[in-house]
Amino acid sequence: MTHAHLILAAALTLALAACDKPAATPAAPAEPAAPAAPATPAMPLKLALTGDGLTVVAETGSTQLLAFSRDKVQTLVTMTRVEPAPGVESVNSECGAGPLTFVAWPGGLTLLFQEDRFAGWTVDKPGLTTMDGIGVGSTRAELLAARPGATVEESTLGTEFAVADMGGLFDGKGPDAKIDTLWAGVTCMFR
Repeated sequence: MTHAHLILAAALTLALAACDKPAATPAAPAEPAAPAAPATPAMPLKLALTGDGLTVVAETGSTQLLAFSRDKVQTLVTMTRVEPAPGVESVNSECGAGPLTFVAWPGGLTLLFQEDRFAGWTVDKPGLTTMDGIGVGSTRAELLAARPGATVEESTLGTEFAVADMGGLFDGKGPDAKIDTLWAGVTCMFR
């Protein structure tokens, strides 16, 4: 066999070997990707002040009570859905009720925790209100019209009121005096 025949025989052997391998099937054209479903925006949540905690109100009108005695971690997780900015935490060991942890937000809401349980709240800036619209900035006349059972008296804190399970201070004595601070549950006020 000549050198040319050997090369030809080798080429034929390689060609036959290639025929024994299954032919590569062309890749099927890729299915067009389905457009991603638009992300469902988180439903805006608001808070309403209550004498037994806070009420989370969804845009749909559904509500969830953040009741006093609720676990601190659960309460703060829920609060991140309402107040995206983190609250600033501090501790006061000298409160009359015993050591309290405070978590305060820039909008004037402070939550009080005792032994890792939601125990109270205070508000000292306008914005948050009760379901019937009473909040910091409401007048004494508005409070008494919305809550006829409210009591008002002078205390060492100033002109103080109590209504159901909430309390607060007015910035003066007359009917036009405005609510300066509201609170419910455990407080840390020195009388």
